[in-house]
Amino acid sequence: MKKLCLSVCAIGLLASNAISQNVELDSSIVSASGFAQDIKEAPATINVISKKELQSKPYRDIAEAIADIPGVDLYASKGKTGSYNITM
Repeated sequence: MKKLCLSVCAIGLLASNAISQNVELDSSIVSASGFAQDIKEAPATINVISKKELQSKPYRDIAEAIADIPGVDLYASKGKTGSYNITM
């Protein structure tokens, strides 16, 4: 019983240590072809909306942020769903 208690306590300490560490992941994209790749290797133009830009502009939703990308047109469709049509 003591071994079980010590094991549970040790796992808890290890988990709390792992949670407190920040990890920065590499950027990757998933294209229409359905596979992940590095942004630098993508065969298309990539636009990134940074966290700073999202916080500094009064976007109400992601659709407004996407509409701000050059060459992207966003149209709200009529109807009950309130969906958007996006063209590039």
